[in-house]
Amino acid sequence: MKRDLDLVKKVLEYFEEKNAWGHEKDMEINGFDKDQVSYHLIILFEANLIAGESITTNTGRIYDIIPFRLTWSGHEFLDNIRDNNRWSKIKQIIKAKGGSFSMSLITKLATKLAEDQLFS
Repeated sequence: MKRDLDLVKKVLEYFEEKNAWGHEKDMEINGFDKDQVSYHLIILFEANLIAGESITTNTGRIYDIIPFRLTWSGHEFLDNIRDNNRWSKIKQIIKAKGGSFSMSLITKLATKLAEDQLFS
């Protein structure tokens, strides 16, 4: 399954808007099926953008996640992509330059654009 950056943003926004502590069972995001959401919860957990509890096989492979909240890094990344104009620009740059980059490069791009906006 491919990573969908719009779904990444929606999941992070979902947890930011959540007012209660506790896990999210069967989380739903409009426009995405359960498998897409589950996959993205796992990779966001692996990227340390959300905190949760992993459900693993005997060999340690994560097959599900019980998400709780955003991590500090999740808040930081979301702050840098929250602005819809900046988010559109990030996606345009990614598409123009080949369409696929690592999360660390996307984070650097989001940070640079946020810095440019702040210090201009």
